[in-house]
Amino acid sequence: MTQVIKKFDGQRALVTGATQGIGKAVALRLARAGAHVGLNYARNHDIAQQTLSEFHAAGYSAELCCADIGASDQAAKMVEDFQKAGPISILVCNAAYQQKITFMETERSVLARTLEVNILGNFQLIQLVSKKMIEHAVPGRIVVGTSPHGTLIFPDAFAYDVSKAGLDHLIRCAALPLIKHGIRVNGVSIGWTVTPGERRFTTEKEQYEIAQEVIPIKRPAEADEIAAAIEFLCSDESSYAVGSIMLIDGGYCLAPSQGT
Repeated sequence: MTQVIKKFDGQRALVTGATQGIGKAVALRLARAGAHVGLNYARNHDIAQQTLSEFHAAGYSAELCCADIGASDQAAKMVEDFQKAGPISILVCNAAYQQKITFMETERSVLARTLEVNILGNFQLIQLVSKKMIEHAVPGRIVVGTSPHGTLIFPDAFAYDVSKAGLDHLIRCAALPLIKHGIRVNGVSIGWTVTPGERRFTTEKEQYEIAQEVIPIKRPAEADEIAAAIEFLCSDESSYAVGSIMLIDGGYCLAPSQGT
């Protein structure tokens, strides 16, 4: 009988914001392909426990990693604890913070919190994890979730737009020095996706109705469609991708609308 070798067998993968939405879909794909996955979450313990139970019931190897990535001490402890059993070979930076507020209404505290999570938090995780990858000569893969908000202007998302623009350049600035150590850093620019987080702003019915008008493919993405692109960048199939930002948006940026 031929043994099936899964492409992430024996690897340790940390996914932020991994108990719901896109992060959960990514974690499922990595775990299904043999990785031991650290499921990061910040606050909702009930959902986290439910997600972990689902993984274990399916026979997947996973553990919970509770930390607010915008809190430096929590993020550092999470990385340290998860790496006690071995260095991380895959890091997926999926967690993000967003408030829908215009430029004139944005308070300094809102901008600070947005940058704290989306820029400083991701910077710290990438730096901490890559140092251990270098120490152990691990040819790691780091994938960062970014957004068309990094290049387009959405009037009600000033702080988020600014953070994603910075994140796009952070990806490129980290990719150059790290490829010298065999570590590939890439990003996925994520279009409008059906997730629990999106329900803070629109109902699912409203989201599909708006998508019919403003997205060329006529619908929002499903979380697993985004996860498929992230899995590709985590794998050796994308071995020549370095500092790339893959746009997965259903064609929205071909003819962007300011209606959303």
